[in-house]
Amino acid sequence: MKNRIFTLSLTLLLLLSLFGCGNMLDTEYRSVTPHPVRSEQSSQENQPDTEVSIPAGGSLQELTRAVENLVKAKSEYGVIRAASYEGDIDQDAEDACLGVTYNTAYGTYAVHNVSYTVNKYVSFSEVRVHLSYREDILDYSSIPHIYTKESGRIILENTLRSYGTRLVIITSIPDLTTDSLASAVEELYYTGADWMPVIPQVNGNTFPPEGEERILDLSFRYEHSNYRMDSMTARTQAEVDALKERLEGLDTKEALRQLSEHLRDNCRVVIESGTEEGYDRLKDQYTAYGALALGRASGEGFAMAVKKVCSSLEIPCLVVRGRLNNAAHAWNLVEVDGSWYHLDTSRMEDVGFDPCFLAEDAAFLENYYWDTEKYPASASVPLEEPIPYFPAAPAEESTPAESEDTDPENDPTEPAVPEDPPVNDPETSEGTEEPPADPSEPGGNTGENPGADTPPPDAEASPSTPEAPGGEGAEDPVSTPAESGDAGDEEQKNNP
Repeated sequence: MKNRIFTLSLTLLLLLSLFGCGNMLDTEYRSVTPHPVRSEQSSQENQPDTEVSIPAGGSLQELTRAVENLVKAKSEYGVIRAASYEGDIDQDAEDACLGVTYNTAYGTYAVHNVSYTVNKYVSFSEVRVHLSYREDILDYSSIPHIYTKESGRIILENTLRSYGTRLVIITSIPDLTTDSLASAVEELYYTGADWMPVIPQVNGNTFPPEGEERILDLSFRYEHSNYRMDSMTARTQAEVDALKERLEGLDTKEALRQLSEHLRDNCRVVIESGTEEGYDRLKDQYTAYGALALGRASGEGFAMAVKKVCSSLEIPCLVVRGRLNNAAHAWNLVEVDGSWYHLDTSRMEDVGFDPCFLAEDAAFLENYYWDTEKYPASASVPLEEPIPYFPAAPAEESTPAESEDTDPENDPTEPAVPEDPPVNDPETSEGTEEPPADPSEPGGNTGENPGADTPPPDAEASPSTPEAPGGEGAEDPVSTPAESGDAGDEEQKNNP
């Protein structure tokens, strides 16, 4: 019996060795080999990159600080362990994650998404935090902290000097904002910074929008490459130096006159157009480079050229940014002998030299609009008082002999001929008697005034007629009683 059992077992083992064992071993090998690889990957994915512990009996404040530290370290998966946590750790974990994401400076600036889970054990609890971040953020350690407005201005200027395209700072100064920094960029440009050939377009964001500590993220866009802006700066400065050499040594008024004539004769006016604010200041025509080097500029380009040349001559000068006939426009205010005057070199070709050269506020108020609180006043007569009109005084009644002895061409009291005399109305002028001149009135003349519009009785027969404004050889107009009556009536209408 035993021999049979032994023989049967031996036969069975032989059959298994021939047909079944190899296949069984192959199958087991294929199913087990990948397992250690998957286990290793899973272990790496679940391993936190940062672990933080808070003291026993922790609170919401400490938990929030721990989450903020994870964010500042740009941790993507962090574990916060708390032993004997006294509060509701589930609610506090939510409040901490959301508070850091929406209320802290770096959290609102950097975090794109946050999620968490809470695990509770016998002796401690842990909060597992998963974080994702915006792509264009800077590391917390690389963002400068600004504690004074002056230090903010310095870092802004250094960024602009190198044509930097981005500035990110952390500050707690209430009035240091993206708007105030954008205004500082304009101030640097319009005060004539030699190293700033064109003003960049400034965009800014604040994180969080309101809060004690904020991150200000500003971007600057330039129209040109750094190389071209360096070239623009060098060429503009060469033109400024040439004009300085020519104008240096002249009195202020004469230097401004020659500078104005130079721009009028050598620069073509480009009509201002562009953005919603009125014009695209990134273009060449809105720069001193456009006016001085290219010979084409808008009103702002003319104004920037005047500013740079005046700065080189140490003449106080401002760029006024306002409106002309409801369109965006820029011109200058210059100081001469302690008083400020308007100077608009871009309009001299169009309306003439004198109306745009060293004009007072009263002369510009009709068509120009500007912030009168931002710029110094320019008026010998206060603006709250009416601006008087000073007409030529009418002639006194005289005998024919007196009129014949008077030579209007040689009389030094003859008033200047107005450039645009008013149009007379013959229907209302006849029979109107002129009042005598008041010698005490400002602008009035005393004594005879042969330059008045009303001729003496024998003016038609007088051989000596005043020379026409056109000079020698100009046509001599014939005076008629109707014309003299028109002139007298106009004198009366204009006489205050």
